[in-house]
Amino acid sequence: MAEDTHARVTHQSRILVAIDNSPRGRAAMQAALRLAVQSQAELQGLFVEDEDLLRLASLPCTREIDLASASSHQPQANSMERALRLAAKEAEQAFEAALKNSKLNWAFRVLRGNLAETPLAAASGYDLLVIGQRGRAPTAWASHYLRKLTASEGPVVVLFDGSHAAMRAIELGCQLARPFPIRILVLADDDAAGNQKECLRWLAIAGQNAEFVQITSNGLLAYFRLQRPAALLANRDSKLLTSAQLSRLVNEIDSPLILC
Repeated sequence: MAEDTHARVTHQSRILVAIDNSPRGRAAMQAALRLAVQSQAELQGLFVEDEDLLRLASLPCTREIDLASASSHQPQANSMERALRLAAKEAEQAFEAALKNSKLNWAFRVLRGNLAETPLAAASGYDLLVIGQRGRAPTAWASHYLRKLTASEGPVVVLFDGSHAAMRAIELGCQLARPFPIRILVLADDDAAGNQKECLRWLAIAGQNAEFVQITSNGLLAYFRLQRPAALLANRDSKLLTSAQLSRLVNEIDSPLILC
């Protein structure tokens, strides 16, 4: 099983990374770049123009508050459009600067849609999806309100549901975390002991240290708010990650999210 998993990882060919210019976006870009270099994959950058934010800006009840002066005013839809275009251009320039000295094939595109759903839809045909775009506000509009987080502030965390695809997520997590241990989350149910035993068998072969944490399905978001991991990895069809939880992770958690 471990040998088959390794073959799948080393032969991956395409990675999609959704970024902006927030600390989360920069961390996601570096994680995607590191994985792309290790596997010589094609790297596709993506900036999603948040249509929910544009819709919100057009409502007469919406107010934008300047935290420095405590003054407020109604945001203009055309101003938000310009801010998003500027944010997309800055993200593209940062992506190009990070890739210019590499030998990887790469490209960048801009799409409009929901910050969680659009990258997932765009990732069809890609081996990995890395989401680092911050929800709720575009970087150009509110970058000075974002907390400054770096990839070194927390562990690399993997959601493990006992599936073969989740083993692939563990191997990718090991690649990102070395030489440090990874943290593996298993659901606190009847299968937890068996899942942990399967992980330990693979980790022993790989020579990787790990810490196991049992969580409940309802405690997932609370765990990430408290722990602030450097990156979160999971398989796209993980039993531990519902579509609603995925959307909330994109909008509320500052850690890059890597789906395989």
